[in-house]
Amino acid sequence: MKINDGFVLREVAGEQVIMPAGERISTFDGAVALNEVSAFIFSTIEANPGITFEEMVSKITDTYEVDAETAGNDLKNVINDLAGYGIVSE
Repeated sequence: MKINDGFVLREVAGEQVIMPAGERISTFDGAVALNEVSAFIFSTIEANPGITFEEMVSKITDTYEVDAETAGNDLKNVINDLAGYGIVSE
C-alpha cells in the first residue's frame, strides 16, 4: 500500500484531515476527515510505502486493543474508502 502523491494529513480545528496538495488541489475538491485509527493508518502507510496488509494489521493490533480480525476488517474498510477517493493504492 502507498499514499498517492499530492495528499497530506493535517490537523484542522482539532480534527485530522487529508487535504490535497500541489497539483491535486485543482483536481480534488474538498478534504477527508479521519478518526484516530484512520489517521494512524494513513500516517503509517505514508511512513512505510509498500507496507503489506498483514503488516498494517499487525501495527494496528500492536497500537490499539483490538483483535486481528477486527483490525483487518476495519483496515479493509478504511483502505476501500481512501482508494475510492484516489488517496491510496496497492
